[in-house]
Amino acid sequence: MRIHSLTMTGIGPYAGQEHIDFDAVGASGRFLLTGPTGSGKTTIIDAIVFALYGNVADSADSSKERIRSTLVGPHTESVIELVFSTGAGVYRVRRTPAYERAKRSGQGTTTQNATVKLWHLAEVGGQPLDEPVTRVGDADAEIARAVGLSREQFTQTVVLPQGKFARFLRADSSERQQLLKDVFGTGIYDAIQDALIQASRDGARRVEQAAADLRGQVASLGRHPLLTEVPSPAETADAGEEANDADHGAARDDPSREVPSGGTQEALPLPMEDADREEPKEADAGPAPTPAQALEAAMAGATPDLVALRRVGAEVLEASRGRA
Repeated sequence: MRIHSLTMTGIGPYAGQEHIDFDAVGASGRFLLTGPTGSGKTTIIDAIVFALYGNVADSADSSKERIRSTLVGPHTESVIELVFSTGAGVYRVRRTPAYERAKRSGQGTTTQNATVKLWHLAEVGGQPLDEPVTRVGDADAEIARAVGLSREQFTQTVVLPQGKFARFLRADSSERQQLLKDVFGTGIYDAIQDALIQASRDGARRVEQAAADLRGQVASLGRHPLLTEVPSPAETADAGEEANDADHGAARDDPSREVPSGGTQEALPLPMEDADREEPKEADAGPAPTPAQALEAAMAGATPDLVALRRVGAEVLEASRGRA
C-alpha cells in the first residue's frame, strides 16, 4: 500500500484546508513528522486512518471526536480526502465525520451524519473508472479488501497509535499469528496444505476402491468353468510320476528280457538317465489349489500392488481363453 496525498479541511487544529503530497516529500524513501506538542502530528495519522476506516487510530480514546476541528463554525463541513494505491488499484476516498451543523431553517443545530465516497481511479490524479461507492458499509468492505487489513490490524502494523507501540507485542499468540498471516499473505500456504491433504485422502480412497474391485474380479474368475479346468503345477507333476511308474511296470513284465546264467534272477539295470534321475519326495499337502485360489491366498494380508495384480489377472484370463 502507498499513500499519495492527503487533503484536510476543518480537521483537528487545521481550520482551513491543508494538502500533503506524500509522493513529493517521500521521494527519498522516508520522511519525519516533527513539531511541538499540539501542532497536529497525531491529527495527520488520525486523518489517514479515518479516511480509510471511518474512525481514528485509537478508537478507545474518549477524545476520538477530536477529528472535527473546534475552530470551525456549524456551517463549515469537515472533510478528509485520501488518495492511495494497492495491488488492487488506485483509489480516492472522501469522508466527512458526523457533526452538529446549523439548521437550514430556523434556529439551533441538527446532526449531520458521516458520509463517504470512494472512487476507483485509472491512475494517480486520473479520472474515476466508475461511479463512486456511497454506502458506508460497501465502501468499508471495498477498502478493507483493497488494503488487505482491518482497522485493528492496520493500527497494529502500519500505524501505531500514540502510547500503543507495544500493542502487537502484548497480543496473544493466536492473535499475532492471524495478524502475521494477513500482513504477509501466508494464508495461501494453508490453502495449499489443505488441498494436498484432501488430494492424498482422495487418492487413498481411490486405491482402496480399486483393490476391492480387483478382489471381486479375481473371485469371479475363480468361479469361471474354463478356469477350473486349467491343471495346477502339482497335478502336472503327479501325472508325470504315474507315467514313469507305468513304464517301469511294463519293463518288468516284458518276457523278451533274459535272465543271467546261474539261475539267479537279478534286477535289470535302469538306463543311466533314469538312474541319475532323483524322484521328488513331497509330503502329502492335500488337494492342490487352483490358480485363482493361489492368487487370492497371495493377496491376503498383503499391500495390493495394483499393476501386478492387473497383470496376473490378465494372464489368468488369457490362459483360460487359450484352454477353451
